[in-house]
Amino acid sequence: MLRAMSILSIAWRNLMHRKLQTLITVLIISLGIAMTLSVIMLTNGIKEGIAEASKPYGMLVGSKGSANQLVFNTIYLMDTPLANLPLSYVEHLRKDERVAQIVPFGLGDNYRGHRIVGTTEQFFELRSPSADESYFQLQEGRMFAEPFEAVIGQRAARATGLSIGDTFTSGHGVVEAIEEDHDHAAYPYTVVGIMKETGTPADMGIYVPIASYWISHQQMEWEDDWFDPSHAGSRAEDEIDNLEAEHQEGSVDAHAMEDGYSRETEHEAGAGVTALLVQPESYMQLMQLYAEINNSQIAQAVFPGQVLAEMFDMLGSGEQVWSYISAMILFMTVLTILLFMYQSTVEKRRHLAIMRVIGAGRANIFAIVIMEAAWIAALGAAAGVMLSFLLTYTTAWYISQHSTLSVLLTFTREYAVLVAVIWAVGSAAAGLPAIIAYRTEIAKHLQLN
Repeated sequence: MLRAMSILSIAWRNLMHRKLQTLITVLIISLGIAMTLSVIMLTNGIKEGIAEASKPYGMLVGSKGSANQLVFNTIYLMDTPLANLPLSYVEHLRKDERVAQIVPFGLGDNYRGHRIVGTTEQFFELRSPSADESYFQLQEGRMFAEPFEAVIGQRAARATGLSIGDTFTSGHGVVEAIEEDHDHAAYPYTVVGIMKETGTPADMGIYVPIASYWISHQQMEWEDDWFDPSHAGSRAEDEIDNLEAEHQEGSVDAHAMEDGYSRETEHEAGAGVTALLVQPESYMQLMQLYAEINNSQIAQAVFPGQVLAEMFDMLGSGEQVWSYISAMILFMTVLTILLFMYQSTVEKRRHLAIMRVIGAGRANIFAIVIMEAAWIAALGAAAGVMLSFLLTYTTAWYISQHSTLSVLLTFTREYAVLVAVIWAVGSAAAGLPAIIAYRTEIAKHLQLN
């Protein structure tokens, strides 16, 4: 009987005698495994990246339209902004006793393709669930304190080359313009802070006081005190308050109130906000506000997690297709090993007969064939894992360079189990060739032709 080390060595030498065939088989196996793992890792990485970016955000409020557009424009800095909410409506929510905090967002300008987000300092106080520290923090510099001061994301700083003290001029729109926007030339921004990298789309943003939007777009005069949106919307707010009082008395119906909001939207033109992050005092109040806002004709309220869950459900059919394709690729991988080992076994029957004559038992022959398949599967799996990492990280890098999406890649235990299963099944695929080798007749294959 041959020892285990001898069987291992003989199986390896057999493969080296057929280097080209072995190399081609390993290449086919590695490509199949790489494609399967890359698809799985990228799909899960994109999902994780999207979910991670939404953690600090609660209920978003924006004008009527696509919920997906509201979420992706506000959180992921993608898509085009919805119409602005009037300041009168913002003040209406701000005065609601059920609202603990409102964080406004103004979008519509860019610098070299990076979104400029008008907001307030409260944005940098947002926390993800169960977190003790703020999600968005400064790495260097300070927080903006006046209009036309900017705090920029880490990736935006690297891409644009901006640093503390630099100035820049924004362009209108959400994509980089071919020609310079002279309308904003009179309102340059000064970089006062750079954010810590979060691995989310926020790293691509440029954050400025929302008053900067109102001043540059409306050409409002600026005084030393912080621009209070309630000042701009005071007349509008008075009219809305009167409408609400009349509505409570029963002299004005809900449609008249909505018409009042619509009239003020026209008066306030561009001095509104693109979206609001509304944080109520309690969960019950959250659901009350959610229902009331969505029943109005002015705004919609969305939960980013719910929108993302619906989007993932829609993508589920695509994932199922990819799972079928992956299963087919893995089947072809196993079939490749089976055909390789069958051909190898048929070609070396005389060699196996000679081994039987010099003392190798049937069990040894069986084990050698199985070990050859195990070597092939192991080499293919190792090469496939390395190739999958190369493909996955290259694709993730490309996605990050051409979009605001972040891909959070991890190699989990499940992936390792999948590779182990592929190796085990690939090794077992040599069962039929091993049986053929086991039943090889010595006399028949030692006869001279």
